[in-house]
Amino acid sequence: MDMKKAIEKRRSKRKYIDIPLDEEMTLMLRRSMETYNREAGVDIRMVLGDEGAFGTAIGGIKKSYGLFSGVKNYFILVSKLNREGHFDPLMYEKLGYYGEKLVLEATAMGLGTCWVGGTYDKEAVVCSLQRDEEIASLIAFGATADKMPISEQIVGKAIHYRRSKEIKDMLRTSGDVENWIIEGMRCVVKAPSAMNMQPVIFTASDDMVSAKVRGKRAMEFFDLGIAKLHFEIGAGGGKWDFGNGAVFQPPEE
Repeated sequence: MDMKKAIEKRRSKRKYIDIPLDEEMTLMLRRSMETYNREAGVDIRMVLGDEGAFGTAIGGIKKSYGLFSGVKNYFILVSKLNREGHFDPLMYEKLGYYGEKLVLEATAMGLGTCWVGGTYDKEAVVCSLQRDEEIASLIAFGATADKMPISEQIVGKAIHYRRSKEIKDMLRTSGDVENWIIEGMRCVVKAPSAMNMQPVIFTASDDMVSAKVRGKRAMEFFDLGIAKLHFEIGAGGGKWDFGNGAVFQPPEE
């Protein structure tokens, strides 16, 4: 499965079934993760076979508020705090970009995935952090049922109550727009985002494209990185510069 097909197939999955992961799949995902960590300077970690982060806390209450069940495998996306002790927008963007790469690779393998911003037990996550580090997000992954349970459909609709935007809502244009830009945007509107807000605005003029968020929330920079990756895949190549408002280097003809 190529990445465009993975984009079409990907849906956020919150219910996982107890089937051991194929060792070859796990190895491939780990190798990809290590490559991204090394080449991009990000810190993504893999946890396998752990139920604590999404399990039942003392008193019988799930820290995931019942939104997730059966999660045993997840990626931890770790970010360093800046000098003021706040989140680093650039690192969040990179984690969004490379985290979504792992999501699409897992999807292509037939696994279910879900970005998880806060509905988990942070104290139970298997992760040792330095003083200047924080868990920015988790990505749950694993085997899921072929058919989405009704309960999961209801939860998904409740979380993503906003209607998905169209290309015209996310693209500002000046002059003629190349076809590869439109193809890029077709994948952008399918990108996951926090609460389905889809906050990224793309600006296109002739063959130049940039992407920007207002930047009032940390998760917007995750969304920026994810949307950039989707655009890149849809455009059939090319490469983004990182940074809010940065420019896309288009694919060579």
